[in-house]
Amino acid sequence: MHWSDRLVAAISPRWAARRVASRRALRFIEAASSNSTDFGRNTGRVADALPTRVVARQRVRNLLATNPFARKAMNALLNNMIGFGITGTPKKGTPAKLVKAWKKWIKKADWLSHLDFYGLQELTVAAMLGDGDVFIIRRFEAGSGIVPLRLEVLDGGMLALEKGEQGISYDERGRPASYHFRKHRAGGLALSSNETVSFAAAEVIHLFRKDWPGQTRGRSMFESVIKRFEDLDAYFEAEVVRKQIEACFAAFITPSLEAGDLDLGNRDGTTTNNGFDQETLEPGMMARLNPGDTVTFGTPRVTVGMAEFSRVTLLSSSAGVGVTYEHGSGDLSNVNYSSYRAGKLEFERFCGRLQWLLIVPVMLERIWEWFLDDAYSVGIASSRDYEIDWTPPSFGSVDEEKETRAAVARMESGLSSRRKEIAARGEDHDETLAEIAADLEAQKTLKLGFAGDPRAPQQQQTGDANAAVQAAA
Repeated sequence: MHWSDRLVAAISPRWAARRVASRRALRFIEAASSNSTDFGRNTGRVADALPTRVVARQRVRNLLATNPFARKAMNALLNNMIGFGITGTPKKGTPAKLVKAWKKWIKKADWLSHLDFYGLQELTVAAMLGDGDVFIIRRFEAGSGIVPLRLEVLDGGMLALEKGEQGISYDERGRPASYHFRKHRAGGLALSSNETVSFAAAEVIHLFRKDWPGQTRGRSMFESVIKRFEDLDAYFEAEVVRKQIEACFAAFITPSLEAGDLDLGNRDGTTTNNGFDQETLEPGMMARLNPGDTVTFGTPRVTVGMAEFSRVTLLSSSAGVGVTYEHGSGDLSNVNYSSYRAGKLEFERFCGRLQWLLIVPVMLERIWEWFLDDAYSVGIASSRDYEIDWTPPSFGSVDEEKETRAAVARMESGLSSRRKEIAARGEDHDETLAEIAADLEAQKTLKLGFAGDPRAPQQQQTGDANAAVQAAA
């Protein structure tokens, strides 16, 4: 709060609050009224590289809450980037005590105790895609019996914009030094929403997609297509209203010349437009007309071009968000295996880019470092140098049989390894082999055999389960 605001607050808190609110509203109006995305003159300030933010965060949130196609696109991105969660498996050599602590911590990672670590991944990535950026705050909860690290997720609306460069302070090299947030949301438990709290940059993960050098805030993935989604909503609504109007069975009476010369009036003695009664239609009614009167009925018109307009709009909207038309619309009526597979490969490559170039190195690796630091501080770990393997969810298969044969051919020809093929399915290689070995040992003990057991390749082809048991023994 500025010193002048503090002075006014000492005299009249209500007027001080109004001054601060008006100042924020003025800054928002000035930003929203500008459509310029020019970089402008370099004045040495870090924020100069960021184009003016022209799409309000609340507008995107309303779109995701009300537009079914925008929601479908968001779900497609989350399903393929996060799925059931990007799992982390400490590498071989990590003490069993630390591995056990990691598995326990996954269930207690949320500062607010609403979600587990995988739920926080979904929440964080959804906020990044929708709002443009998101912040993860390092918190501590001592005495819980596990590693005290906790994670709090905050959206960009919690930044205290009046501090630093729109809520972020930078050092002399232009790197973030600290982040400033509002302690409570407006209307929350606090008496004043102007109370702020600051965190050092080492305690904050600022997750956003950097599209140009010098960018300091993220842009929503839906920013380039929000108008198209809104136009599609407006188009559907207009068509529904038109159909509702046409569904009203309207009749128009043309009176004869003799009747038109008379002012018949209403039954109550009043006169309507042109001197005639307003006629109505009722089920089962029988009406008489004057000699010479004619009746015409309204004929609803067939809507032409609605499907094509919707398809083209969804095609461009899906492309802007980064999903295929089929993922964005759910329409699979005009695809075959080859075309769907080609589009799916491109979409998987896009999701993989964000996973391995942004989500894993910027967010997950930093969280692992925090976890090791706290585990070391409480004596669970003897070092901070243990490594972890991250395994994103599998993208799934359009034709499992064909793709399995292709994977086997790659391994037999030496073009790939079993470890890579298993990792591509979103599974951990060592865990998978350990599970297979344990299953085979249990089958041997119980004298069970199944076609497909890896110890009996010949019996796999014949399906002779008993021979597979003998070969395994």
